[in-house]
Amino acid sequence: MRMKINNNVDINLREEFNTLTDDYGYYALLIRKSEMNCPICSSQEGQQYSGVCPSCLGIGRRIKIERIKLLGQQAAQVIATPNNSVYTNVGDIYSDAKAYYVKYDINPHVGDFIYEVSFDKFDRVVNLHGCYKIEYSEPYRMDNGRSEYKVCSTHRENTNITIKEGMLKELMKRL
Repeated sequence: MRMKINNNVDINLREEFNTLTDDYGYYALLIRKSEMNCPICSSQEGQQYSGVCPSCLGIGRRIKIERIKLLGQQAAQVIATPNNSVYTNVGDIYSDAKAYYVKYDINPHVGDFIYEVSFDKFDRVVNLHGCYKIEYSEPYRMDNGRSEYKVCSTHRENTNITIKEGMLKELMKRL
């Protein structure tokens, strides 16, 4: 969509966002979670799974890993709504919430994960910095309804990063 701003300057929000992401974004892994149970660690009922399964990264479902470029920022809470306000005394507040912005054609879903990682010059995972579970995913649309970009609200998973990093490196070797 093209829109006019100051002095009738014509911009395309999707193109501007894509340029911003290409120039200033960083790579991460989008871990897509399937509805199918992991065949290695889940029981027939899907109730039991191993938190250290190298096939599904301890999620208990089949997964698909995608390398994506995104923008991220710390957030005060996972979903900002008018009735979700929290008043606190003045002081330091730690928030495990993070907002991610991705290009319009990436379709993250609630329940998927974003893994912030470092890559070496051969695009191999070197370090895992954080695991974030997507709690909310919504396209940002302009007046004509076209999706310009997507926003994901996440929270940091309480997990042993060292164990998860080892599982991720092992899994990436097999892909």
